[in-house]
Amino acid sequence: MKKNRRRKVIFDHEKRNIFIFLLFVFFMGVGYSSLSTDMFVSGAMTVSYYEPIIKQFSFEDRTAFKSDTYREKIKIINLSDHINPPANYLESWDIGTAQNGNVMAYITKNQDDSNYYDLYIQGKGHLYANQYSSYLFADLYGVDAINNIDVLDTSKTT
Repeated sequence: MKKNRRRKVIFDHEKRNIFIFLLFVFFMGVGYSSLSTDMFVSGAMTVSYYEPIIKQFSFEDRTAFKSDTYREKIKIINLSDHINPPANYLESWDIGTAQNGNVMAYITKNQDDSNYYDLYIQGKGHLYANQYSSYLFADLYGVDAINNIDVLDTSKTT
Protein backbone atom coordinates (compact mmCIF):
# COMPACT_ATOMS: atom_id res chain seq x y z
CA MET A 1 0.00 0.00 0.00
CA LYS A 2 2.86 2.40 0.76
CA LYS A 3 4.29 1.88 -2.75
CA ASN A 4 1.07 3.10 -4.38
CA ARG A 5 0.98 6.24 -2.25
CA ARG A 6 4.57 6.96 -3.00
CA ARG A 7 4.00 6.62 -6.76
CA LYS A 8 0.97 8.85 -6.55
CA VAL A 9 2.94 11.53 -4.70
CA ILE A 10 5.75 11.37 -7.27
CA PHE A 11 3.22 11.53 -10.08
CA ASP A 12 1.56 14.58 -8.49
CA HIS A 13 4.94 16.33 -8.19
CA GLU A 14 5.59 15.66 -11.88
CA LYS A 15 2.19 17.13 -12.78
CA ARG A 16 2.89 20.16 -10.62
CA ASN A 17 6.31 20.70 -12.23
CA ILE A 18 4.80 20.44 -15.71
CA PHE A 19 2.04 22.86 -14.71
CA ILE A 20 4.57 25.34 -13.32
CA PHE A 21 6.67 25.04 -16.48
CA LEU A 22 3.63 25.69 -18.68
CA LEU A 23 2.67 28.71 -16.58
CA PHE A 24 6.22 30.01 -16.90
CA VAL A 25 6.13 29.61 -20.69
CA PHE A 26 2.72 31.29 -20.86
CA PHE A 27 3.76 34.30 -18.78
CA MET A 28 7.04 34.65 -20.65
CA GLY A 29 5.04 34.79 -23.86
CA VAL A 30 2.67 37.39 -22.43
CA GLY A 31 5.58 39.43 -21.06
CA TYR A 32 7.45 39.30 -24.34
CA SER A 33 4.41 40.32 -26.35
CA SER A 34 3.82 43.32 -24.10
CA LEU A 35 7.25 44.85 -24.72
CA SER A 36 7.54 48.36 -26.12
CA THR A 37 5.99 48.98 -29.51
CA ASP A 38 9.24 50.62 -30.56
CA MET A 39 10.67 47.21 -31.41
CA PHE A 40 11.04 45.95 -34.95
CA VAL A 41 11.22 42.22 -35.65
CA SER A 42 12.26 40.85 -39.02
CA GLY A 43 14.06 37.96 -40.65
CA ALA A 44 15.37 35.20 -38.46
CA MET A 45 14.45 36.69 -35.08
CA THR A 46 16.50 39.87 -35.41
CA VAL A 47 15.25 42.46 -32.92
CA SER A 48 16.19 46.13 -33.32
CA TYR A 49 15.22 48.88 -30.90
CA TYR A 50 15.15 52.41 -32.20
CA GLU A 51 16.45 54.77 -29.55
CA PRO A 52 15.02 58.29 -29.31
CA ILE A 53 17.91 60.08 -31.03
CA ILE A 54 17.52 63.51 -32.60
CA LYS A 55 18.41 63.22 -36.27
CA GLN A 56 21.54 64.81 -37.69
CA PHE A 57 21.23 68.24 -39.28
CA SER A 58 23.66 70.12 -41.47
CA PHE A 59 24.21 73.85 -41.75
CA GLU A 60 22.29 73.86 -45.05
CA ASP A 61 19.40 71.80 -43.65
CA ARG A 62 16.63 74.25 -42.87
CA THR A 63 13.98 71.57 -42.14
CA ALA A 64 14.84 70.87 -38.50
CA PHE A 65 12.61 73.59 -37.16
CA LYS A 66 10.42 74.15 -40.22
CA SER A 67 12.65 76.39 -42.25
CA ASP A 68 12.65 80.09 -41.44
CA THR A 69 8.94 80.09 -40.58
CA TYR A 70 9.78 79.33 -36.96
CA ARG A 71 13.58 79.15 -36.78
CA GLU A 72 14.16 82.90 -36.53
CA LYS A 73 11.33 83.46 -34.05
CA ILE A 74 11.90 80.74 -31.44
CA LYS A 75 12.28 82.24 -27.95
CA ILE A 76 12.26 79.22 -25.63
CA ILE A 77 13.29 75.60 -26.18
CA ASN A 78 11.77 73.06 -23.79
CA LEU A 79 13.37 69.60 -23.66
CA SER A 80 11.66 66.53 -22.24
CA ASP A 81 12.36 62.80 -22.02
CA HIS A 82 8.72 61.86 -22.49
CA ILE A 83 6.20 62.59 -25.21
CA ASN A 84 3.52 64.91 -23.89
CA PRO A 85 2.33 67.31 -26.62
CA PRO A 86 1.52 70.81 -25.35
CA ALA A 87 -2.22 71.41 -25.44
CA ASN A 88 -1.91 74.49 -27.63
CA TYR A 89 0.67 73.34 -30.18
CA LEU A 90 0.41 74.77 -33.69
CA GLU A 91 2.38 72.11 -35.49
CA SER A 92 4.35 68.94 -34.77
CA TRP A 93 6.86 66.86 -36.70
CA ASP A 94 9.18 63.92 -36.18
CA ILE A 95 12.85 64.85 -35.69
CA GLY A 96 14.10 61.39 -34.71
CA THR A 97 16.60 59.29 -36.62
CA ALA A 98 14.15 56.37 -36.79
CA GLN A 99 11.25 58.56 -37.98
CA ASN A 100 8.84 56.50 -35.87
CA GLY A 101 7.49 59.17 -33.51
CA ASN A 102 9.94 58.58 -30.67
CA VAL A 103 11.42 62.11 -30.94
CA MET A 104 8.95 64.88 -31.68
CA ALA A 105 9.10 68.65 -32.06
CA TYR A 106 6.14 70.89 -31.22
CA ILE A 107 5.69 74.61 -31.80
CA THR A 108 3.48 76.85 -29.65
CA LYS A 109 2.99 80.59 -29.51
CA ASN A 110 5.24 82.24 -26.95
CA GLN A 111 3.20 83.18 -23.87
CA ASP A 112 4.78 86.62 -23.53
CA ASP A 113 4.84 87.67 -27.19
CA SER A 114 2.52 86.10 -29.76
CA ASN A 115 4.90 87.15 -32.56
CA TYR A 116 7.35 84.51 -31.30
CA TYR A 117 7.28 80.77 -30.67
CA ASP A 118 8.34 78.18 -28.13
CA LEU A 119 9.83 74.90 -29.31
CA TYR A 120 9.26 71.61 -27.48
CA ILE A 121 11.61 68.70 -28.23
CA GLN A 122 10.42 65.48 -26.62
CA GLY A 123 11.81 61.94 -26.61
CA LYS A 124 10.05 58.73 -25.76
CA GLY A 125 11.63 57.65 -22.47
CA HIS A 126 14.95 59.33 -23.23
CA LEU A 127 16.35 62.08 -25.43
CA TYR A 128 19.72 61.56 -27.12
CA ALA A 129 21.64 64.14 -29.10
CA ASN A 130 22.88 62.74 -32.41
CA GLN A 131 26.49 61.70 -32.80
CA TYR A 132 27.05 64.77 -35.00
CA SER A 133 25.04 67.53 -33.30
CA SER A 134 27.08 70.55 -34.39
CA TYR A 135 24.16 72.26 -36.14
CA LEU A 136 21.30 71.15 -33.90
CA PHE A 137 20.53 74.67 -32.70
CA ALA A 138 22.17 76.56 -35.59
CA ASP A 139 20.67 79.93 -36.52
CA LEU A 140 18.41 80.07 -33.48
CA TYR A 141 19.52 83.58 -32.66
CA GLY A 142 16.36 84.63 -30.82
CA VAL A 143 16.45 81.89 -28.19
CA ASP A 144 16.39 83.28 -24.65
CA ALA A 145 16.36 79.98 -22.75
CA ILE A 146 16.70 76.21 -23.10
CA ASN A 147 14.72 74.56 -20.32
CA ASN A 148 15.65 71.12 -18.95
CA ILE A 149 18.95 70.99 -20.85
CA ASP A 150 20.06 68.22 -18.47
CA VAL A 151 17.50 65.91 -20.16
CA LEU A 152 19.52 65.98 -23.39
CA ASP A 153 21.85 62.97 -23.22
CA THR A 154 25.05 63.75 -25.15
CA SER A 155 26.74 60.41 -24.46
CA LYS A 156 26.40 59.46 -28.14
CA THR A 157 27.86 62.76 -29.37
CA THR A 158 31.44 63.02 -30.59
